[in-house]
Amino acid sequence: MGFLRGAELVIVGVVFIFGLIFAGLLYTMKSSLEYENLKSEIGDVILENVASNTEVVQNADEVMPYLENYCKTHKSYAISSDDAGFGIDISCESVKKGQQATVEEMVSESVDQFYYKDYDCGFVDCLNQDQKFYLISEDFKEYLTNKFYLVSLVLLALFGLMILLTQHKANAFLIAGILVIVASLPFMALKSILFFLQDYFYGIARIFFANSSSAFVGMIIIGIILLIAGVIWKLVSIGFKVSHFFSKNRDEEDKEAVSKKEIKDIVKKEISKEKREIRQSKKPVSSSKSKK
Repeated sequence: MGFLRGAELVIVGVVFIFGLIFAGLLYTMKSSLEYENLKSEIGDVILENVASNTEVVQNADEVMPYLENYCKTHKSYAISSDDAGFGIDISCESVKKGQQATVEEMVSESVDQFYYKDYDCGFVDCLNQDQKFYLISEDFKEYLTNKFYLVSLVLLALFGLMILLTQHKANAFLIAGILVIVASLPFMALKSILFFLQDYFYGIARIFFANSSSAFVGMIIIGIILLIAGVIWKLVSIGFKVSHFFSKNRDEEDKEAVSKKEIKDIVKKEISKEKREIRQSKKPVSSSKSKK
């Protein structure tokens, strides 16, 4: 029975740690797709790619004089794309500030339209329909959030199962705490691992895993809380055992004291009884002597 319970606990522990890693990935992606985080990260990635790509730089250098000339008689320049399904207006104020300000406004306007667009398809359908921008949308962030909550509920159920399978319940908290801390370690080094990807894939990975450090810190905190709870439970259970031990000894001492008192009372009664019998046996003898 003990072996079976131990084997079941190992299986639950393995599923639990993989579930933790998956939940960490979902949390990292959903928090990275928060509007402010996404906008900042996409802007940095695009500006870095623009700066490192000589062909793009040359095209931008050719376009900027045209935009500057256009803005002499206009307030904004409209760009539309039927393939991507969006249209943006670049203000001439940004054009006057230079190339970087122009690119930043283009990125900001584009992200707003991609992010808040109402996609009438689910995750799988959008991918099948080649809706690439769905992956940087609020709809996809909500999809990830729902999956994260679902996985969190499964993890809570697994933790409850661990409590049932452990003989000493405090050990479940200690084991879960250690597993959470171990599962958090990949997120500490995730950005360093992604650094070895090629530039294009690194840029995409940066967008989706920009907030990996938050997942690491959050999991570390949860792991420490579980460990502290396990240690407190252990100390409380030890305290109860010590208290029970002393109360048991006290009860035994009280019983011994009561039994000693009872023995004394019995002895006293027996002695007093013997004394009475001796007195009664002496009375007839003394009375007979007085008659003579």
